[in-house]
Amino acid sequence: MEKEYKTAAVLVLYNPNLAKLKRNITAIGRQIEDIILIDNGSDNSSQIEEAFRREAHIHMLFNRRNEGIARALNQGFRYASGKYEWLLTLDQDSLPSKNFMQIMAGHMEDHQVAILCPRIIDRNLKHTPHGRYYHPAKDVEFVEDCITSGSLTRVSAWEKVGGFDETMFIDMVDFEFCYRLRKLGYRILRDNRAKLLHEIGHSEERWLLKPIAVYHHAPWRRYYWARNSVYVCRKHSDYRRWYVGKEIFVMLILILLYEDQKLEKIWQILRGIRDGFRMEVLK
Repeated sequence: MEKEYKTAAVLVLYNPNLAKLKRNITAIGRQIEDIILIDNGSDNSSQIEEAFRREAHIHMLFNRRNEGIARALNQGFRYASGKYEWLLTLDQDSLPSKNFMQIMAGHMEDHQVAILCPRIIDRNLKHTPHGRYYHPAKDVEFVEDCITSGSLTRVSAWEKVGGFDETMFIDMVDFEFCYRLRKLGYRILRDNRAKLLHEIGHSEERWLLKPIAVYHHAPWRRYYWARNSVYVCRKHSDYRRWYVGKEIFVMLILILLYEDQKLEKIWQILRGIRDGFRMEVLK
């Protein structure tokens, strides 16, 4: 008989669409008992509080301003520590499949596993791009990293690794966290039968030698991705720098070919690279 683990979900909010948020929380609540909402300084925080304050299974924490995804996630894990053994982290617009928790529960006994993650279904593409988020030939596989949304993380592993690096604010926070977990000997397991409906930017599929997703992220997101990619490479000397370099190159090509605000996005990437070399590295 499988042991039952105490599990909660945490959603980090920033100016959410309340109607969509209510639908997602209702769907999540059918699979998991407790939900933690971390509001990161939303303009509609009073409406969020009014919408959920009568729900005994929903616990709310409010920040006066947006201090980044890493700090909000650490708040959620600190709240969960001592109460729950696993924490499901979700973006405000992400929706797990109906059998999500049932599938994930079958892997919780393996104490080498720090994160259980799903197959990502992009809302705009209506499928999963092959590669980083999905290997079509396998139901279950070990992976190097995963995005935060849809990840079930063992709370004791979060404690052991020292939490998320709050220096980065947003972008690369999840991959750097996964890297440190693997350095400690933990593993990350993806079950492709568990699915997460998720929106990555304003994605569309284009062609660059093969089908490739173009995400149309805003210029400020390009800045943080470039800055934090350089920061992570400086923080971890054996991090896959060749991959980061390739990603920056491909991103520049896709911006030039398919995206708008080309000059602004390229400028923000260059600023990010510069500032990534200037940042103080948190050891």
